[in-house]
This record gives sequence, structure tokens and C-alpha cells, in this order.
Amino acid sequence: MRFFKPIVVYAQSVDSDGAAAERFGGLPAGIDTEQWPRCSECGGPMSHICQFRHDVSRLDLGAEGRVLRMWQCENNPGLCETWSATSGANAVTISDPPE
Repeated sequence: MRFFKPIVVYAQSVDSDGAAAERFGGLPAGIDTEQWPRCSECGGPMSHICQFRHDVSRLDLGAEGRVLRMWQCENNPGLCETWSATSGANAVTISDPPE
């Protein structure tokens, strides 16, 4: 079994490297707000939870430069079923690097 110990660095002490930056919370780098997934229940844009970049040994997304992002609806806390895998109130997206 393999495991990875995360190294947490506060954002104000790190230079942003665009879409390749791994982060929890805040605004997702490298993606316009029009491209954010929308909640199937309320229709509002979802909130960004985190993003992780491709790493062959840790998170293999199939190609260099790809970024996985997790999203959740926070427009009507408690009303949209964010806990359900089939409600449409949460999402995971994988994007290719910009050309």
C-alpha cells in the first residue's frame, strides 16, 4: 500500500502557477466562471472545493497538465442534496491544459 502525506502551505506564501496550482477552497485557477458546473436542483453555479493536478504516481489523470476539480452547491445550504451522488448538487471535472 502506498500513501502520500500532504504538505500544506498557506496561499499568501505561495506564488500561483495558474491551473497547475493545487488548492483547497478559493477560486479555481485557469477556469472562467461561465465554465463552472451548475447545480441540477437550483440551477446556480457550484462552489469550488479543491483542485489537484495530474501526477502519475499519486493521481493519474491520464495526461500531463490535466487538473481535477471538485464542486458542490452552496447556493441554498441544506436544500440542495449535496450528500447524494445522483442529485446533481455536486460534481467532479477534469480539464486539459490550455492550448
